[in-house]
Amino acid sequence: MALTQLGNHPKEELALVEIATAILSEHKTVMPFSSLVEEIQDFLAVDAETFQSRLSQFYTDLNTDGSFISLGNNEWGLRAWYPVDAIDESIHEIDDDDDAPKRKKAAKKVNVFADSAADDDVIDYNDDDPEDEDFGEVTEEETDVDVDDSEVEVEDDEEEEIAVGDDETIDDNLTELTGTNDLDDLSDGDIEK
Repeated sequence: MALTQLGNHPKEELALVEIATAILSEHKTVMPFSSLVEEIQDFLAVDAETFQSRLSQFYTDLNTDGSFISLGNNEWGLRAWYPVDAIDESIHEIDDDDDAPKRKKAAKKVNVFADSAADDDVIDYNDDDPEDEDFGEVTEEETDVDVDDSEVEVEDDEEEEIAVGDDETIDDNLTELTGTNDLDDLSDGDIEK
């Protein structure tokens, strides 16, 4: 779709990605994002301050719309221009430019408490890790405890005496409770049949 075909529609109703598609189709070349924005502003006849409020949404739409592709350096083109194999190759070419960082050798551990490397009096703190300790299994000999039952004393200081008359009061309370239904107090007012 060219810009001339978009001229038939009211400009306010057009989506910015539709205008961007028409501009890229007309130029038939990759464009930097800033140039694409300027072309859209010229087509809509709006100033930069007015367009500023729509700029972030346009950039989001440009990224999420499947018809556009970012080619690096903030340059955009139409995905239809590039077959799938060419897209992979162009991405790998960009990756090839970035040489893989060389691995650095691991720094040698140095004991800061040692006066010299040959100092034998230095404590090796790497062996003191409590998580590395092996507690082993406990044998039966270690668990057997000799207890002489004759030496164990049990003190019963408080002895309760139950009177004979207490049984009668308990029975009276039980007969009082058996006649009532506690759930009746919690009912919603319905009468049971």
